[in-house]
Amino acid sequence: MEEKNQRMLTQIGIVRDLGYKLDHESVILDLGCGNGNLVNEYRKNGYQAYGCDFEFNYDPNVTYLQESGIIRKINSTIYRLPFDDNSIDFLTSEQVFEHVMDYSTTLSEIKRVLKPNGFSLHFFPSRYKVIEPHVYVPFASINQKYYWLLIWAFLGVRNEYQKGLTAKETAYKNYYFLKNRTSYLTRSKIKKICKMYFSNVRFCENLFLKYIRRAPILSRLSKVFLFLPLLYSTMRARVLFLSN
Repeated sequence: MEEKNQRMLTQIGIVRDLGYKLDHESVILDLGCGNGNLVNEYRKNGYQAYGCDFEFNYDPNVTYLQESGIIRKINSTIYRLPFDDNSIDFLTSEQVFEHVMDYSTTLSEIKRVLKPNGFSLHFFPSRYKVIEPHVYVPFASINQKYYWLLIWAFLGVRNEYQKGLTAKETAYKNYYFLKNRTSYLTRSKIKKICKMYFSNVRFCENLFLKYIRRAPILSRLSKVFLFLPLLYSTMRARVLFLSN
């Protein structure tokens, strides 16, 4: 509960620091919402929040959210967000953009559902993160060759779904997943594509550091050592803000 609340407060805080405002009349969309935990957190705090994803794990709460239209499935055949044009004030995503294989289609859909003065905020792992967060292999975001994955599989590296698999089985699954389900673009490439759809494209890791409760010293140091937010963005996580 505390973690979900912190995620919500972090998003609201960054948006506020960028000069934008969310109030209880704002319509919020969590893209890649999972089972709607963050959506629930926003709603418990009085916001009009919705979510969408390709699949949901069914339980009574998820069933209620779906039947109420609060969380909705994305059509995986023809990618289209299940919301009307110009209907969303603020769109957010966490751990989604590293899976976006077609940036142009996704960005055009985000632009379509946002109101003319709408904005979005996206959190996702960096291309140069030391440990790739899905397969747990060092630098697998930039080195996805089978031999590299096999070496680490032989050394015993597994994610939580790979216990009991052989090294070759693990390496093959990781290779297929990384090649077909991840997209780690460079910072410049991301900015170039986003500029095709949004006039205001900004990486704001410096603001994010303010809200990482386990790293308050890093936030203070970043005001003196201006390279620290860029280093954080390069080696750990990116925070991307988009608006018209």
